[in-house]
Amino acid sequence: MRPIHQEQQGIRRHTPVEDIIKEWDRLRNQIPLSRTSVRVFEGDLYSLFDDDSFYEDNRHLINSTTYSWDSIRELALKEEIEERIPKNWGSKYIKLTIDEEARLKIAFVDFDKSMDTLAMRYGIER
Repeated sequence: MRPIHQEQQGIRRHTPVEDIIKEWDRLRNQIPLSRTSVRVFEGDLYSLFDDDSFYEDNRHLINSTTYSWDSIRELALKEEIEERIPKNWGSKYIKLTIDEEARLKIAFVDFDKSMDTLAMRYGIER
């Protein structure tokens, strides 16, 4: 049996910030939006938490960015949460109501500001 350590270690190094920003730029322009892409992006975004040394240096920015992301995820996966689609998805593309789509666009603008801050911190052109 492995010894238990006080300090937790993640399963891998974080996805490079440059890659996360490129993925976001692709995701926000995706029509129709793919729930598979939402999940892939979320995994890469949350990898920033899993890399302890990176997270400790960027705690506030990562926390505010993922907080902003959570509203996008909630809207993007609303069909599943409300069981408006079969459990096996039927389609990988997201179909929202007009109101949900408008709220999602607003959330995208808010999240994009977080991506701008991340890009500026690491000197990445957008």
